[in-house]
Amino acid sequence: MVRLGLGACGAWALAGAAGGALVGTWALDAAWDGRGRSADAGRARPGRALRVGMALAGALALGAQAWVLAGGGAPGTCGVARRAGAPEAVGTMALCGCLVALSAFDLVQMRIPNGVLAVAAATRVACMVWEGAAGGAVPAEVALPIMGRVLCAAGVLAAAMLFSLAAARALGPGCVGGGDVKLAAVAALYLGPAQMALMLALASVLGLAFGLVWTRRARRRGAQTRGGPRGTREDAFPWGPALAASCWVALVLGEGGAGALLGAV
Repeated sequence: MVRLGLGACGAWALAGAAGGALVGTWALDAAWDGRGRSADAGRARPGRALRVGMALAGALALGAQAWVLAGGGAPGTCGVARRAGAPEAVGTMALCGCLVALSAFDLVQMRIPNGVLAVAAATRVACMVWEGAAGGAVPAEVALPIMGRVLCAAGVLAAAMLFSLAAARALGPGCVGGGDVKLAAVAALYLGPAQMALMLALASVLGLAFGLVWTRRARRRGAQTRGGPRGTREDAFPWGPALAASCWVALVLGEGGAGALLGAV
């Protein structure tokens, strides 16, 4: 197996971190510039703390994933693509970038753009086609795994929609938005069963904690959070960042790591 030294692995991780920082800051600016004129009319432009936070989140997300994809070898060495080759690397790095971007949009606009989700979904399908073609598979052999992933994503979408309806009845409208539901379905294109279970468990905990902080700050300011499709409830908050962070953790750990963590818990 071809191996890279720790220096080369570090270079890949630094390159990923630099790209992630750019994605985070760009997405934050794009989300702010693209918000509706009536949305957050009295809200100040994102401050330095949020800009630095998004840059650090992007750097961590893409830098850590680049290290994982390059790593996994014995101590002192770094194997190329621990789980797969170039298609897996391109797909998962693109997913990490999309997770950072949609988090920025959800924080600023209280919505997850369909375009970002479409990029993540299309990249996954394209990378599966690429992987199959590189392995010499016939079209039918390429189509079957894609159809399986799509069916899994459809099942997750249906379950998430039912959960959204139940949450709306229990907690009021807007607590789980349509973008959150679609994000869970897109994640199913990339993650295995154990990873999805870990993602949903983490998202529940992180979302609850983030929601408590968000709503407490909103009530302290005495201003309502306007969320467009999510409604105008004062306690509405963006769940996307919690889902994105949970998806990233599951992605970095891999199916084996996620299963081991769930088993330990």
